[in-house]
Amino acid sequence: PNQPTAAAMKEASEAIGLQFAHLPVSGAMVDPQTVGQFADLLNKGERIMAYCGAGPRAVLLTSLAEIVNGASTQAVMTQALEAGFDLRPAAGLLEAYAAARDKGED
Repeated sequence: PNQPTAAAMKEASEAIGLQFAHLPVSGAMVDPQTVGQFADLLNKGERIMAYCGAGPRAVLLTSLAEIVNGASTQAVMTQALEAGFDLRPAAGLLEAYAAARDKGED
């Protein structure tokens, strides 16, 4: 309840010259369109700050986008674990994105 709104974050970001993209993620429900949009942002090679209340949604979204962009499931799970986030409960979802990528699906 004490977190800033997306509108406030957009205003603060733009005030210091940063672009802002609002890509909401609800729990573990991440739709492929949002993952694709975030993967595109990662491909631009610019610095990105993804945020959520405690971090798990940002980590999951980033991990899925990295898989779409070619990273292995194991690599993103290891990276997340090193940052303090255990993605084992989402392993099936991560693998599904890797399989879709390998088949050439969007």
